[in-house]
Amino acid sequence: MAAALEVTVNKGSDAVYDYVCSVCEESNTLTEAKFNCERCYKFYCDGCVDLHNQLFKTHSVTGRENKNAWPVSKATKHIIEKCSAHKNEKLKMFCENHSELCCHLCILQGHRTCQSVVQIVEKSKEINTRGDVSLLIGEITRHIKDLDERTNTTEEMLKNLQDSYSREGVLQKKLYEDTSGGNAVFQCAVSPDGDTIYVTNYTHHKLLTLDKHGTLLASFSDPELQNSFGIYVTDAGHVIVSGYASHSILQISRDGKKKLATLLTHNDGMKNPTCVFVCKHNGSIIVGQDSDNILMFKCT
Repeated sequence: MAAALEVTVNKGSDAVYDYVCSVCEESNTLTEAKFNCERCYKFYCDGCVDLHNQLFKTHSVTGRENKNAWPVSKATKHIIEKCSAHKNEKLKMFCENHSELCCHLCILQGHRTCQSVVQIVEKSKEINTRGDVSLLIGEITRHIKDLDERTNTTEEMLKNLQDSYSREGVLQKKLYEDTSGGNAVFQCAVSPDGDTIYVTNYTHHKLLTLDKHGTLLASFSDPELQNSFGIYVTDAGHVIVSGYASHSILQISRDGKKKLATLLTHNDGMKNPTCVFVCKHNGSIIVGQDSDNILMFKCT
C-alpha cells in the first residue's frame, strides 16, 4: 500500500516517481531516485550516487531492492497528513474514544460529543515519553488502509450496480423488498466502502441498515425520527437522516443501531425536511424542506 501512495509527478513530463533524488530536487529538477543513504537521510539518482560514494566512502547506500526499508517519501507524508474525508484539511487531532485521526471538520461533524480529543503533536509527545510507538504506528497504518479502501470505493460501487443491472439496464437482482405497503422503501444511501446500504422507511418511521447483499442488519426508530425521509452518508461514513414529521436532523451510528446526536430541530427552523447534505469543504449542513426553501447551517 505504501508504494502505491509514494508518488511524485515530474512537472512538464509524463514521468511519475515514487522517490525523487534529493540533490536534483534542490536544483528544482525531479529525477527518479535509485538509492537511499540512511546516514545522510537522502535519496540519490544514478548520477548523484557516484559523487556521494566518492565523498562518503564509509556510508552504506541501499538500492530499490530494499525499498521497503527506506524512510517515508515526501509525497507519502503529504498524503498521510491529509484528511481522506476533507481533502483540503490536514489531520491534526486524535480522538481517543474512537481511535481515529481527525481534522477539525471531522471533529465538528462526528466527534463533538467525544470526551477525549487531543492534538496529534501532544499525543506523539505522550507516546514518545512512554517509549511506546505502536499506537501511533497502528493509527497511521489504519489511515493508509482507509485511503486504500477509498481509492477502490468507486470500483466497488460500480461492481455492485453491475451485479444488479445489466448494461442494458435490465433488472437482474433485487436486493431488498418491503411489501408492508406505503413508503416502506423511500430513499437510500450507500457507505463510502460500498458495504452498507441505508434505507429510510417513511411509513413505519424507521431507518433500515442492510449489507451489500440486501440482508437486514439493523432497524432503528426514535421519537425524534418521525416519517424518516432524507438520508445522506458523508465521505467519512457519518450517517445523517431527516425526520419529516418530527422536523429533525439526526446523526445515526454507522451500524445503524443508535442515535449519536440530534443535529437540528424545529427550534433551529426545521419544518418538514426532505433532504440533507453535508458539505465536506466547510462542514456546513444543507437542508431542503417541503416549504420550498433550502437552509444552510454552520457546524460549531
